[in-house]
Amino acid sequence: MKNKIKRLVAEIDEVLPILKGYMKEQKDPLMKMGQRMSLFTELLTKTIAQYSIQEDSSVIKETLNLSIDSFLDDILFEEGSYSYDKLMWIFALAILYDIEQDRFEQMSEVIKLSGVKDNLLDIFIQYKIPSWEMSNTGFVEFQAYKSLNGVNTIEQIKPYLKNWYKNSKNAFWYDQHKNTKVNNFYGYWAWEAAALVKVYGLDDSELKDTEYYPYDAVHWNDGLFT
Repeated sequence: MKNKIKRLVAEIDEVLPILKGYMKEQKDPLMKMGQRMSLFTELLTKTIAQYSIQEDSSVIKETLNLSIDSFLDDILFEEGSYSYDKLMWIFALAILYDIEQDRFEQMSEVIKLSGVKDNLLDIFIQYKIPSWEMSNTGFVEFQAYKSLNGVNTIEQIKPYLKNWYKNSKNAFWYDQHKNTKVNNFYGYWAWEAAALVKVYGLDDSELKDTEYYPYDAVHWNDGLFT
């Protein structure tokens, strides 16, 4: 499986310059917006794939920053689980990899402009921007995320991780590893759970070998991820 993900990273590296070339020449605003979203998706996919194949944390963070550049490039959130997952991932990863404050504030502006109201996203943003107001309006998309409501201890996160995959059966990425026609599998990770661990400063030592939990991402700056 690791070799398959490595091939995916190589394929994305081939696609990126082509996509950027199309964007440079594109004059139609709607077409260009779609290409921007495609670029963001490719870069975010590459970021996660690099984590899955245990790339060096500096390499992952570099790709993550490129993903954020793309996210900030006039992308507004569109309702739907596909966009919501990516939105949650980019904010969770920004927290886990200690993205600079000014960059995070720019990301939060996208949320403000888009009018997104989501409890979990509010928790992530408030962690970096204490003045951010909680909307207390629930979740944009339920999926697995609804069971994180009020979760702030390791004992609560354990059952979330245990049921995370089966509770995500309606997600666009569910069962991607079984796709034999298209190489689009980049790993399954509960980034939101890891981000909550960091937000609340929890001791996650007993989660180290838990399936779907990106332990090394929480500790990338502890000298544990090389």
